[in-house]
Formats: sequence, structure tokens, C-alpha cells
Amino acid sequence: MKARRAHPAAKRPRARAGQAAPGLTARFRFEALLAELSAAFVNVSAGEVDREIVRWLQRIVEFLGIDRSTVFQPAGERDDLRPTHSWARPGFPPAPSVVPREVLPWATRQISRGKAIMFSRVGELPAEAARDKATLLQIGTKSNVTIPLVVAGSVTGALAFASMRRERRWSPELVGRLHLVARVFASALERSRAAEENGDLLRFEMLRAHLSARCVNVSPAEADREIEGGLRAIGEFVGADRATLSEFSADSRTSRITHSWRRQGVQAPPPAFPSAHFPWVSERIMRGEVVRFVRPADLPDGARLDREAYGPLGIVSHVLVPLGAGASPVGAISLSTVRAERVWTDTLVQRLRLVGEIFANVLARRRAEAALREGEARFRLMADASPFMIWMAGPDKGCTYFNKGWLDFTGRTAEQELGEGWAEGVHPDDLQRCLGTYVQAFDAREKFSMEYRLRRHDGEYRWIWDIGVPRVVSGGHLEGYIGSCIDITERKRLEEEFLRQRDELTHFARVTTMGELTASLAHDLNQPLGAILSNAEAAELLLAAKPPAIEEVRAILADIAKDGRRGAQVIRQMRALFRKGALDLQPQDLNDLIQDVAWLMDTDARTRDVTVTLDLDPALPPVRGDRIHLQQAVLNLMLNGMEAMTKLPPAERSLAVRTRPAGPQTVEVEVEDQGGGIPGEILARIFEPFYTTKPGGMGMGLSIVRSIVEAHGGRVWAGNSLEGGATFRFTVPTVQAEPA
Repeated sequence: MKARRAHPAAKRPRARAGQAAPGLTARFRFEALLAELSAAFVNVSAGEVDREIVRWLQRIVEFLGIDRSTVFQPAGERDDLRPTHSWARPGFPPAPSVVPREVLPWATRQISRGKAIMFSRVGELPAEAARDKATLLQIGTKSNVTIPLVVAGSVTGALAFASMRRERRWSPELVGRLHLVARVFASALERSRAAEENGDLLRFEMLRAHLSARCVNVSPAEADREIEGGLRAIGEFVGADRATLSEFSADSRTSRITHSWRRQGVQAPPPAFPSAHFPWVSERIMRGEVVRFVRPADLPDGARLDREAYGPLGIVSHVLVPLGAGASPVGAISLSTVRAERVWTDTLVQRLRLVGEIFANVLARRRAEAALREGEARFRLMADASPFMIWMAGPDKGCTYFNKGWLDFTGRTAEQELGEGWAEGVHPDDLQRCLGTYVQAFDAREKFSMEYRLRRHDGEYRWIWDIGVPRVVSGGHLEGYIGSCIDITERKRLEEEFLRQRDELTHFARVTTMGELTASLAHDLNQPLGAILSNAEAAELLLAAKPPAIEEVRAILADIAKDGRRGAQVIRQMRALFRKGALDLQPQDLNDLIQDVAWLMDTDARTRDVTVTLDLDPALPPVRGDRIHLQQAVLNLMLNGMEAMTKLPPAERSLAVRTRPAGPQTVEVEVEDQGGGIPGEILARIFEPFYTTKPGGMGMGLSIVRSIVEAHGGRVWAGNSLEGGATFRFTVPTVQAEPA
């Protein structure tokens, strides 16, 4: 006979009359516990918040029968979590000192998004939490609930409950109650943080005011003591173990510690840090950026050498704040811990920058005062070692100082040169101009630059370039002038050689251009010569007649004279263009000059089937220029325009030359063709020497145009016309314009 299986309900103990079920009783007890917790935090002071949180973590752990509960808050800038409050049953390890995001990446992301994490066993976690599973199994966590701490919509940390001995089921009701606990803790921690921040702010402002008051008028002798006292105050204020102020070497390769403070028992820092040992950190500090880490492992992969260098220094947490304004700091303030980790908040970094400004001002003032004391001697030492000739003048225009370079050049003593004695060495032809420039600039308090000849110790006059600037102090008071001179005789010689070579090149270009016009010029000469020959033969026949036809011979002789003058004009134009010589600036009729060029090119234009149109302003004022060189510029531009239209049908080949006023003292010449225009990449280089896009071209035509125009004090430029084609323009000063 089979035994009857008891119904499962028969095994459950019956509740006595008037007695609540065990689950309901536990719920009531937990609700009472939560009410007591809420009441405990209503009026808790900021200083008691930490103790109260730990006490309530213990009560909740014991009530739920779990093993550990921890409050985590962010650590540094890497989303790591640092346990700030924790309680664990005896025999269970405390929470790790930090939870790097790499070991719990999935959980860290969930918490940062404000999502709770709950699992009864590790296997319930999703596949993307594989790294988290391995970590949890390694530390022995069997079940866990982690709830974000949220204040005003921002996640400020997490509250975790863990079972280490056995797996446990977390009911939705229980998790909901734990959310209430998280809200109470988050609110209490935020109140504590705000109160602590306000207290810190007040203490910091008092500290900063104290430092400012002591440093505002500190003497150079006391500056070091005040800086080190300030480092001690800041180090103790932030709970650091060591504080230093370092200054960078001129080449930024070394950071030398000039002031430091450390707690008793803490190792002194090395006197200097080579930048090569800390390349990543040094690069950011020199860019004016702050470097901070809670632990060296927080540094990125690119800072491997820096991490290795920090190891022997025993630094746990570190912050470096650049010293000085702008992107080129002169040093840095450093705070370190060697015993415990420290989070360097944005607020703290900003406060350290303010302290850095105080220290930077002290250092700058000390340097300035030292510079004032040593300035005159240093200036004289540097001036005497300078390769330039240096002079100084007082407010009365008299010279008060000449350096060794000047005295060695002139071969005279300082006493001979002081006052206006220096003027005795100026070339007589340059003296009045030199003194006029000097006095005029001095009276106007303006910088001046002039060239004059100065007698050297061997009696030779050398060209000098002299630059002077006013010395004006605060308040606008003029203390005088300081100037420097260099011998430019060799430069003058090179300039003359350059001008000679430019003239040679321009003449060569004219010869080359005439060579290009050989066929046209030959036609222009052959035509009158042929007519002369024909007329001479006809006259010979008329004279041989009986009786001779005298009147017809006279008409033929008149034609011969006309053709001779025409041939002579062609030859004169050719000789003028072939002639060599420097610029001879004389008043010129620009319209007449252009008409001569157009007449010379008439046959070539007809040969190329180009219609040349002249639109010349009849009221154009005379210009100051060299007739031959200006004709060369116009000739080159007209040839360039004709060549640009070789691919066009003959009916479309049109070249226009225009003149017009371009201002009260300037006229403008414009040469416009109907070719294909100038591409943008070519337009920027079109006037460069030897730059050409023509097969077989020399690249000198437009370059010579620019040289000629600039030598006349004008400018030349090119562009594309709206209707197509290219337009070249240049300007020339009128006779009324002041010479350049």
C-alpha cells in the first residue's frame, strides 16, 4: 500500500489567530526601519552624514541578511567608482578602494545612464556583460542590487547591496524600498557636499585674501619665504602631502623646482624634472592645460613614459596647474599625495589657478625689480657686444650714449660724439637732410628711418641705415630716443648692380620683342623702300622724255620724300627701343606714347587678324615717366593680348587699349583681350620671372612689365573680364604727384 504524499500546504506552519504572516511581519518591520531612516536624516548635520550613512548601511545589511553594502561616488575623470561609505559582515573583505571602469564596463555604463542593476545570480547578466561577470565571480559576489544616486537629474554615485555567501532573490517591492534608501542617501550626501563646498569656499577665500595681502607689497628678499608659506597653506588646505612651484628653462626642456613644501616624513622631490621623462604631461602643461589624475594608471596609453617616471617618485595622486597667462606658461604649481588617493575637482583646479596668479605676480614683480636694478649695466654690456651701432638721446635731442660699435666705427671718443658731435662725421651733402629727418621725427615722437653717409675711422664715407624709436614711459613722458645703425654700403652696391642688371634684362627683352616683330617691321620698311624705287625708276623715264615732264617728276619726288620720312620713322622707333639707358623720368603724354606703339604694331596686328581699338581719354594729365620703358610695358601687354587670341576666329580677335584717370595724381592704362582668360592657379603667379604657359616662352615679358611699372611708382595687376578674356591694368603717377 502506497503512502499518501502530504499536500505542500500541510507543511506550512499555521499562523495563530491575530498573528500576521511572517512575510507581512518582515515587511512591516522594514517599513518601520525605512521610516526611522528617513527621520534620522531629516535634521542630521553635515558633519554627521558620513557616520549616519555607515550606521544605516550596517542596519540594512543585518536586516536583509546580506553581507555588504557600499556607497560609490565618481573618482577622477575616467568614470571610475570610489567607495566612500561601506559596511561588511565580519569575515568578508571590504569594498575595493576603487572600481575602475575597465573591470565593470557594462555596470558602469548602466549606472551612468541612471539605470539600476539587479541579479540573483551572476549568470542572469546579459552577454555584453561578460567582463563584468568575470570580475564578480573573481571577487565572490553571488547576488547584487546597485541603484544610482541621482540629484536633480544627474547621477552622483551608486548604492550597492551584495550577497557573498549565497544567491538571493530581490523582490520588486524590496528593490523599490531600496530606491527610497538611495534617494535619502543621495539627498543627504548632496547637502553635505554643498555645506562642505560652501565651507571650503569661505576658507579658501580667506586663505587667498591672506596670501594676496602678504604678497601684494612683498620685497624681493621676502618673496621666496612668502611663496613657500603659501604652498604650505594650500597643501594643508587640500590635504596634499607635497606642494611645489617649478619654473621652466628657456628651452622648456627642464622644469626646475624653486619652492616646495612637504609633510613630515614625506620624501623631498628631485630638484629638476627633464621634460623628456614626462613628454605627455610636459606637452599639455606647455599648452596651458591642467594635468590631473587620481592614480598614475588613469593616464592614457600615450602617457606610458610618464607613468613609468611617476613610479619612483611614490606619487599616488597628482595635479599640475600651469603658472602664467596664455599658452606659454613659465612654470607650474604641483600638488601630490603619496599616502592616499585624492580626487582633484574642477572647483579645486580653478582655485589653484587663482593661487597661481598670486605666485606668478610675485615672481614677475621680483624679476621686474631685479631687471630695473641691473638694466642699465646689462644694456651697456649687451649694447657693446652687439654687432649694431647703438645710440641714445635725451629729451633735449642731444645724444647721451654711443656703444662700442659706433665708437670703433668712427674712431672717436664718446666725449667727441656726445651732444651733436656725432654730426661732424656725416657727409656734407647728407647733413641737412639727416638732421631734418631727426628733428622732425623727434618733435612728432615718431619712429624714423633714414640713410646717410658717415665717415669711418679710415676717412672713407660709408652708407648707414639708421632707425630711431621714441622712449616713452608711463604717463606719456618722453625720455628721449634710442636707435641702431648698420653699414649698408655693400647693400647699396648690390642695389646698383641689380638696377644695372635689370636695365640689361629690360633691354634684352626689347631686343627679343623687336625680333618677334621682325617680319612686320621688314614689311613696314620694304613698303616705303619699294615705293621709292618704283618712283625713282618712273622719274628717270619722265626725265628722259622729250621734253621732260617736270611737273610729274616734282610730284614723284614729293612721294619719294614722304616714303623716306615714313621709313625714317620706323627706324627711329626701332633705334629708340634698342637704345640702352637708365630711367629718365620726364613729363610724358601717355596717349601719344600709346599711339606710337599702336602705329609700330599696326602691321603685326593686321598679320594676326587682330582689330586694335584705342579708347584714350583726351583730358588725361601728363605723367612722369621714361618714354622708352613705358612703351616697352605697353608693347609687351599688347603682344601678350594678341598671342592669347590665336585660337579664336579672326572676326573675334579684338584688343582694346584704354586710358583714364585713376585718382587725383594717378592715371590708369588698361589692355583687354577677348581670349580664354587666365585660370586662377596661374593668375597668382603670372608676373613672376621665368613663369610662362607658352611653349618656348621665356616668362620674362610680364615680369618686365611689373619691374617697369614699379620703378615708376605704380602698380600692375591682372584679372578676367566678365565678357571673357583677360584684362591687364597698370598705373603711373602724374607730373603733379610727389616723387616716390
